[in-house]
Amino acid sequence: MERQPDWGKRGVIAAWVLGVPTLIIAVLTYIRPPDPAHPMSLDFLSKSISMPPWLLAALALIIMFGSVAATRWSESRSLITKAPAPSESTAPKIPPILKVSIKILPINDSGRDQITLVIRNTGGSPALHIQLNDIHVFQTRIRFFDDIPLLAPSTATKPLKPFVVEFPDSKKRDMALAMYEATYGVQGNRSGEAYDYQGGATFYDDQGKKFAAGWIYTFYPFRYKRSQLSPDDDTPTEERGEVGPYLTVSDVGISEIPA
Repeated sequence: MERQPDWGKRGVIAAWVLGVPTLIIAVLTYIRPPDPAHPMSLDFLSKSISMPPWLLAALALIIMFGSVAATRWSESRSLITKAPAPSESTAPKIPPILKVSIKILPINDSGRDQITLVIRNTGGSPALHIQLNDIHVFQTRIRFFDDIPLLAPSTATKPLKPFVVEFPDSKKRDMALAMYEATYGVQGNRSGEAYDYQGGATFYDDQGKKFAAGWIYTFYPFRYKRSQLSPDDDTPTEERGEVGPYLTVSDVGISEIPA
């Protein structure tokens, strides 16, 4: 940016250059009025000059207050000139905001839905190094091994496939079945029942701050049974009981983790 001239400072200098000689000439004119018959010579410089005290005090006050006023005006002009213009760097920054959703892929080899997870960043800055927490379902752990180094604003991950640690290879990816077997073994499955499981993740923003995100998976075993285990049941829908998705995800809560 081209440097702007400091007009305030130049004004102070001009005031001293023009004002002081003018005051001196005025004083000399008062002390020695011009006399055409006797032109002024510089021999008065070797003589003492008498001046009324009030005039000396007035001149001192004029010079002092004039200097203070000129200096303040110069500083105020300088502040106005140098004030930074608003820019993106000073604007409030929107943090990363995560939204989690369930995506069902085409039917897997077992004939049941393939449940996957999708994470979207709806905030205004990137989320870095996202690590998903294990989901604990009774005595079973559901884990996601996907590496998410960067999730830019307004983008989403690919479908993240779960991995059920304690299941055999043929069922490793069946997250909903793990929830069903856990709830069925403990409580059975009656219409209307739902079970909540804690989900979560940690991530960083682009300033190096660490955050914890948390959400709730809600599983409806009765809906799952009707949808996945008894799809050919010809019982009328109203007699089957409730209908709807058997696995839902709540909104995501985010909190900063103190350093």
